[in-house]
Amino acid sequence: MKQGQLRARLNADKTSLTLGLPGADGNLRTLDLASAKEVEQLIRVLCEYRNQMVPGVPATLDSATVDVDETGGVWAAAAGRHQGLRPVFFRHATFGWLGFLLTDENAETLAEALTAPLQDDAPRTVN
Repeated sequence: MKQGQLRARLNADKTSLTLGLPGADGNLRTLDLASAKEVEQLIRVLCEYRNQMVPGVPATLDSATVDVDETGGVWAAAAGRHQGLRPVFFRHATFGWLGFLLTDENAETLAEALTAPLQDDAPRTVN
């Protein structure tokens, strides 16, 4: 698909969305999403398939192009554990809530990174 061929139109009351996708024959195919919930379901399905595609999402920030467009982010940490790990959630206005299960070591490293004095060093990625 060439850039600019994907079309999207939000209805007047902002409750539904129509996507236009080019077909193999060049004709536009439409997909009507009747609610924000259906848009969220489509995003999840697309993300699942993106996860299986090659090349994969870069594992480190230094090899990735990242759009930083969120300000005043919201986050939450669950009090309990899930599968022995610490659930942490970050809210993105476009992608919704993104959840991560962190080991104790990664949670401590994240806390240290977020509370350390700011430096101009390269970003630190923890696996």
